[in-house]
Amino acid sequence: MLTLKMIAKQTRKWARDKARQEKSFPPDLNGMCGVATARLFEDLLAAGFSPEIAINSEHCFVICNGQVVDVTATQFGYRPVEVRPLMRSQESFWEICSTFRSSEELAEHQKINGWPEEQIATPRKLRGCIERQ
Repeated sequence: MLTLKMIAKQTRKWARDKARQEKSFPPDLNGMCGVATARLFEDLLAAGFSPEIAINSEHCFVICNGQVVDVTATQFGYRPVEVRPLMRSQESFWEICSTFRSSEELAEHQKINGWPEEQIATPRKLRGCIERQ
């Protein structure tokens, strides 16, 4: 069985490879949090987890099993994959303002709020997700 951290590492690799291939985001994945978070959300769902997408005015990440799971934390100087208890996540970029139960809800929120097109988590950008069981 895949663990939360194992799936997050796979998603980070996918995000890093996608950013490198498309030359759309810098190596620290700054600006890719929405797309990478939606991908992580879908991968966790496919593995049987019950994640939520969390967002604030500057960042997106996943909440799952009482943990913050962030695969783009390098943009803030953290490790490539951060999995930490929600209660210990005191950084402002891990503050939760809204949560979503689907990547489609996130994409709609991003569109309504004027996110740059390359940062919106559209289905086309999530291709290659682990198939849901």
